[in-house]
Amino acid sequence: MSRSYLLSVYRCQLIPFSHGRNKVCSFRGIKIVLDYFKNLGHRCTVFIPSTFINRARTQENEKLLEDLYQTGELAYTPSRYIRGRLVTSYDDRYVVMYATRVGGVIISRDLYRDVAQERPDWGDTIDNRLLIPTFVGDQLLLPPDPLGRDGPGLLEFLRFPPGSCQLLGDQPAPWAQL
Repeated sequence: MSRSYLLSVYRCQLIPFSHGRNKVCSFRGIKIVLDYFKNLGHRCTVFIPSTFINRARTQENEKLLEDLYQTGELAYTPSRYIRGRLVTSYDDRYVVMYATRVGGVIISRDLYRDVAQERPDWGDTIDNRLLIPTFVGDQLLLPPDPLGRDGPGLLEFLRFPPGSCQLLGDQPAPWAQL
C-alpha cells in the first residue's frame, strides 16, 4: 500500500513554552512533537526566529537545534540589526505561507488571527489545517476532533491530501493511551 505523507509545520516558539508550563523554554517539547510525527512518516519543518537561538542556553537545547538544522528540519526566519536596532521578520507569516504553499498542517498553539486578517488567501490553511497540541508532562496530546465535534476525526484530519490512503499505519492515536 502506498503511503501518504503530510508535511507538518511547527511554529516552535509556543511549543517549548507550553511544554515548559509557560515558565521555561523547553526545547524537549519540540523534540516530542517532531518525533511523534516523524514516527508516523511525516516530513516536518520547524520554524524559529533566528534570534530564538539565544534562548537555547543549555548544551542539550543547542545540540537539538543544531541537529534539526543540519537535517533540514529547522528553518530560521531572518532577523538583522539596523543601526543597533534588531529587526525580525514575523515568523507567523513564514509558517502559514509555507503550510499554504505545500499543503501542510500547522502544529502550534497560536491561532494566527492577525495573519488571517492581513492575508485572507491563507484563511483556509489557518481554519482547516491548524492542530493545537497540549502537553501533560512529556505526553503529547492531540485533539481527537481538531475541527470540533462535527468535523473530521484526527486520523482523517491528518490524511494528505484529504481522503487519501491510510497515513498512520499501526501507530496508536495520541489520545488512545489515556
